[in-house]
Amino acid sequence: MKKTVIIAAILATTIGRSQQVDDMISVQPSYANQVYYSFENGEVANINNSDWEMAFDVSPFGSSIRTNGQAGIELYTTPFDTTNWMSIDTAGMSNWTLNLDSDKSWSQGAFNVDYDASNALDLGWGLYSTITHHITGNKTFILKYSDGSIKKVWIKLLASGEYKFSYSDLDNTNATETTIQKSTYSGKNFVYYSLSNDLLIDREPAAEDWDILFTKYITEYAPGFPYAVTGVLLNNGTEAYLDETVETNTAIFNSSTVFESDINTIGYNWKTFDMGSFTYVLDDSATYFIKTVEGDIWSMGFTDFGGSSTGNIEFTVEQIESANLDNNSFTSITTYPNPVSNELHINSSQKGEASVSLYNVNGQEVDKQIFEFNGMSLIYNVAKYNEGIYILTIQFENGEVINEKIIIKK
Repeated sequence: MKKTVIIAAILATTIGRSQQVDDMISVQPSYANQVYYSFENGEVANINNSDWEMAFDVSPFGSSIRTNGQAGIELYTTPFDTTNWMSIDTAGMSNWTLNLDSDKSWSQGAFNVDYDASNALDLGWGLYSTITHHITGNKTFILKYSDGSIKKVWIKLLASGEYKFSYSDLDNTNATETTIQKSTYSGKNFVYYSLSNDLLIDREPAAEDWDILFTKYITEYAPGFPYAVTGVLLNNGTEAYLDETVETNTAIFNSSTVFESDINTIGYNWKTFDMGSFTYVLDDSATYFIKTVEGDIWSMGFTDFGGSSTGNIEFTVEQIESANLDNNSFTSITTYPNPVSNELHINSSQKGEASVSLYNVNGQEVDKQIFEFNGMSLIYNVAKYNEGIYILTIQFENGEVINEKIIIKK
């Protein structure tokens, strides 16, 4: 998980504006492409989004595996364990649960969502070992294409930064076993795989080069009703909040408002479809304030949406404030495992004494300790706390504060 750096000096009650810029991207007709966008540099990459079925998290401690909902891919956990790999069938598949990628977190892919909530070591597709630090696959999956064809998939192992997985047709023909080495794709969030073509696809720009993603994705439109929508997802470490109090051109950044880290904070609700006129109507009072990983603050408002006929999205962006961080003072923090049940490891690129506090979702400080960072991994014990979401706040002697969202699972 990336860090959020808060520099108190830039958080005034209201911040002056710079020049507003009109911009446009196109995800192409039928929303066929994805657009990776940087507020500082504009469009970074415009890439076809139909040539892959699985995406593997290649971050150092990631184990998320996502599916391509845009292409109509469906994923189901089978009732067969891995010892029955050769004899898997789809009898009763209509009663199996459809696994969906989370549209709130990149770390919860469709392969990860079917986990045992009572077992913190169950990561969905496999079990984590606290001894070897390997994840061993214990489930088998059916991947169904939009044309009804099927592949069976078994994620066998994630060890020493390498995924190992197998897939084949249901009758065991076209069997393939392959590996993915994370370090080959250092600095990226995901690498992609086409089962149809037995092909590994390096299609994503470096994570540090983009802030938001324009894309078609699957959301739970209503309970039990997954639906494909087109909108904007945040990169890891990018945060945002929505201001609907005034029109976009008069909205003012309020530093006291809490930024949200859910990747669908911008999402798709900035537009609605008018059945009477058969056109999209945009919300002219929806202003999004976005904080990048570097700490810069931007505003964004949508001005036009072309729908599936063009895929064009028009919007305004404006830099509200620059963090002006010196690269030498930008501290790197790593925490793992996350979710955690007992011992949380904390690594820091900065040395020295720091105050470490833990806050619950109500903003209450439940623990505070002083640690001495010396380049080694420190252990923070969370075993006594209840399951849930917490914020770990680390404040260094130079005033720098870093927040990490921590999930405690028993």
